[in-house]
Amino acid sequence: MKVEKKVKDKLDRLVKSKVYKNKSEAVREMLEDHMKEHPELFIGDQFKELLRHADRMSDEEFRKRMAEGLRGPKSAAELVSEGRGAC
Repeated sequence: MKVEKKVKDKLDRLVKSKVYKNKSEAVREMLEDHMKEHPELFIGDQFKELLRHADRMSDEEFRKRMAEGLRGPKSAAELVSEGRGAC
């Protein structure tokens, strides 16, 4: 993967300071963390799967699973709190 020099330099510093074993591990862990923190990036995949099985669910179960999928990992209070800290 190609990255800008300043990104490569930062990765090199992380490896030299032994935060990560190597640059590949650093990038892999950072990507995994980002994807865990932002499941909304993959919401389409969740809904495609849900819709594929929707005909076998009750209306109540379908509504419940849709609500769970839309909710996300953070509560509204957590999101507002983060926004206030960014100012």
